[in-house]
Amino acid sequence: MNENLFVPEYKKLCPGVKKVYVVPSIDYSSPQTNYLYRLYEEFFRNNVTSDIEIESLSVFAHPKFLFSRLKNEQCILHYHWFEVTDVQSILGMIWKLFWILLYRIFGGKIIWTVHNKFPHDKKYLWLNKINRIFFAQIAHRLHVHCKTAVKIMSPILNVQQEKFFIVTLPEFPAIFMAKKDAREALTAKYPQIQIALDHKIFLMFGAIAEYKGIIETINIFKQWFSNKILIIAGPVKRWDTNYFLEVMKGIKEANNIFVIPEVIPEDAVPLFMNSTDYALFNYKGLLTSASVALALSYKKYIIAPSIGCLTELQGDHCVLFAAGNNEELKNILLKLP
Repeated sequence: MNENLFVPEYKKLCPGVKKVYVVPSIDYSSPQTNYLYRLYEEFFRNNVTSDIEIESLSVFAHPKFLFSRLKNEQCILHYHWFEVTDVQSILGMIWKLFWILLYRIFGGKIIWTVHNKFPHDKKYLWLNKINRIFFAQIAHRLHVHCKTAVKIMSPILNVQQEKFFIVTLPEFPAIFMAKKDAREALTAKYPQIQIALDHKIFLMFGAIAEYKGIIETINIFKQWFSNKILIIAGPVKRWDTNYFLEVMKGIKEANNIFVIPEVIPEDAVPLFMNSTDYALFNYKGLLTSASVALALSYKKYIIAPSIGCLTELQGDHCVLFAAGNNEELKNILLKLP
């Protein structure tokens, strides 16, 4: 019998809790790789030792948790990602706060999972700072993924450390394949990727965005590692379109760098992971990373900056460097077999 690590916190906050509303919506079509699904996975099994039901809600379904509270149902609102990214999301934030505040006024309990120190794109930073401090005040508990995150976020959000609790990143199931089979399947599915069995492959996996330090990594590979392969795979969000165009400009005439700018389907994730020798991350700023957790589940050698929760990585399966220090990153890569 398994019990999700959130259960004690839920029951402490609301002893008779029967339902937890999760925002945003959970992608039930990707149970092996979706962060939110993995986080609540035990609740979707029959052997969970709790009768708490998880229901995920979209932005438009926010009134539901208020109506639940007005009916005096024992429920908790568990919120993820609370930030403004563009004009459209400013209007969305007004809508969200309207329902959240009414829910709070009528006695509803709130947990906020703090994923980022600040929104990655740094747009509307002043507004996001105000919103995040305010949301941290009205939330009853703040969830983070490591001890380091508590120390970082307590002064930023102006809340005491006692308000935080830690539940680590979820585990991601790995499907292992022989490297030869994985590379053959990968190039069959993505013909634009040209690799051989004897190539050393570095993978930058996840959304293509400026805070990932992708362009800086491309420049390192173009100048120093033309005999090694760099694969960049992940979706491009609408606010990162200009950055993506710069990435594509940067890989022109680079025969050893391949970009797959799309959501990687769940059945293709093992092809990328098993084809790869090293999982490379060049984050400029970060609190935690599900992509690193995914790579670790595939027993990949991790190269990442020493920031946020990544500072807690230990062992001979990883090497850390100072964030933003691309000279140090280059020297680490030069020493790898």
